[in-house]
Amino acid sequence: MLELLKWNYWCPGLKEDIRKYVQECFKCQQNKVQHQKKPGELYPLEIPYELWQEISIDIIGPLPRSNGMDTIIVIVD
Repeated sequence: MLELLKWNYWCPGLKEDIRKYVQECFKCQQNKVQHQKKPGELYPLEIPYELWQEISIDIIGPLPRSNGMDTIIVIVD
């Protein structure tokens, strides 16, 4: 958007004005191009035959603080 407007217009703070406009524009936020790879196919884990044979750990954070905490840990046996 900035490149298109720079061809015909110029004013001090143009870049900041465009950034603010795009952040506040509902349609601009809805129609953003995703730059992330598509997630892979999910598949179930095999059923282990013994306790603690297979362990998976996910740590998610930092998150906004809640009760003084900002991280989630998920452990699956």
